Amino acid sequence: MLIINDGSTDESLEIAYSFRKRDPRIKVASKSNQGIIGALNFGISQVETPYIARMDADDTCHPQRFAKQIDLLEKSSWVGLCGTYFNRYKSSAKTRFYRPNSHNSIENYFLFGNPIAHGSVVVRTELIKQAGGYSRSREALHVEDYQLWTKLIQTTRIKSIPEYLYNYTVSPNSISQKHLLVQRTHRDVVAKAYSTNYFSRKSLKRLYQPLVIYTEALNCRTRYEYKMYYDILRKSAEVARQHGCYKDFKMRLFLAQSLVSCGRERRAQNRSQAKSPY
Repeated sequence: MLIINDGSTDESLEIAYSFRKRDPRIKVASKSNQGIIGALNFGISQVETPYIARMDADDTCHPQRFAKQIDLLEKSSWVGLCGTYFNRYKSSAKTRFYRPNSHNSIENYFLFGNPIAHGSVVVRTELIKQAGGYSRSREALHVEDYQLWTKLIQTTRIKSIPEYLYNYTVSPNSISQKHLLVQRTHRDVVAKAYSTNYFSRKSLKRLYQPLVIYTEALNCRTRYEYKMYYDILRKSAEVARQHGCYKDFKMRLFLAQSLVSCGRERRAQNRSQAKSPY
């Protein structure tokens, strides 16, 4: 374990050293205060192990989380980054977040947002160092993880273990709460930059790929999961229009069939849930 002391002025450094005395596997490194991005990049520069595992201070995870993620990376040399499904806790309320777990689905989801919880990630150290770590640009502020993932996916494959192994805690002081509007604005900036690169790398045949996600909606287990895929499909149509692909007859026909099919399934599920006494 690597503990970064980001120029603290309280007793944090002494507490960190007390942990190191109990367990020699713990490493403590200190630096002047430069904020979360500076601390993350400094930490990356200090890592000597083949993998880096992220976790936020107020979050928890399943005891087997790291073992399962490292096992996947050990057995799949072509995968460079591995996340997991996660539970979100806010004011004692628990919400289960289902996200795409295959490389293609994650690659497509990046067109609209970040499906990988930052704290749930285990990534190959070599890859993240080659990518230059987290960006300190203004456009990446509060979405530095999303920006880095969209960069990594151009050189490696990304997967997410379809198990709820990470518990994300939302508090009033969380960055995602304090800087929500800025985060959303910068998310859209990163998504736009990624979509430009994405469509420049894909042939017309590959442009159909984001729309294939709708077939996965048929296997969704909850209304929330179904709504997520339905929203992705709707946004896929918007992206297709922006890049001039929507005028293509086959694309337009495929979109129409997908929307009708997905909408029909969604309405049927809503009716079924409305009739259920539970």
